[in-house]
Amino acid sequence: EITLRQTMDEATAIRRFNEWAVQPLPISATSWHEGVAMLRLSGAAAGVRAAREKLGGDPVAATEAESFWQDLRDHRAAFFSPAEPLWRLSVPSTSAPLQLNLPQWMEWGGALRWVRGNADAAELRREVEAIGGHVTLFRHGDKSAGVFHPLQPVLAKIHRNLKASFDPANVLNAGRMDNF
Repeated sequence: EITLRQTMDEATAIRRFNEWAVQPLPISATSWHEGVAMLRLSGAAAGVRAAREKLGGDPVAATEAESFWQDLRDHRAAFFSPAEPLWRLSVPSTSAPLQLNLPQWMEWGGALRWVRGNADAAELRREVEAIGGHVTLFRHGDKSAGVFHPLQPVLAKIHRNLKASFDPANVLNAGRMDNF
């Protein structure tokens, strides 16, 4: 396993992550934040070595790489520490950079975008829904607009009916995802 660091803008990262995703490369994780793309390659030594040569970039020391990926996974990176609203955006991986004027961190080849800061929930959800995604208020912030992205009317009806069938007494997760 090796992690490579490359400097690139967000649009380039999205394009490259998607180009690399369709190739037989042992990419096990991607991240982009503040102009730095991180790629984790995992697998057979020969495959990792060949991918490293093909992709380029600066190798990251194993202990630093392990710490980086754990801090990202567990939200211990400085980006996640302020007590500001943290939004989790799930979008098609090829979606262009979002012009939100808020700090962002991208994972999953561009399909998961973390956004930190105060944003109008309805406006953010409209913008992300227009590109085929959805938004969740992950933590902090005003929950009055709902934590989860509202479902379309037909899906909301299916959701309500399923929930009523499986949990008629509304015991499980009472009050969660009820605003559909």
